[in-house]
Amino acid sequence: MSLRNFVILLVLGLIWGASFLFIKVAVVTIPPFTVAFGRTAPAALVLYVVLRSRGLRMPAFGPLWGSFLLMGLFNGALPYTLITWAEIHIDS
Repeated sequence: MSLRNFVILLVLGLIWGASFLFIKVAVVTIPPFTVAFGRTAPAALVLYVVLRSRGLRMPAFGPLWGSFLLMGLFNGALPYTLITWAEIHIDS
């Protein structure tokens, strides 16, 4: 592994690890669902802006949106909510 790759990996670990610290600080005053929404909503907005800046559009409502819903629920909303809820009940 090159030094550059090691530094990138270290920075990535610091960013991801720091999110748990900030969650622990936030859940003192903010409910878990609000913290999870606060993490996912800006990310969705950024992804939408990138999509539009590339001249693309979201697909029309239909069966594909069911897949979007399931992916969003099980890969984003549910894990972030459970992690946030766990930060309240587990000492770190």
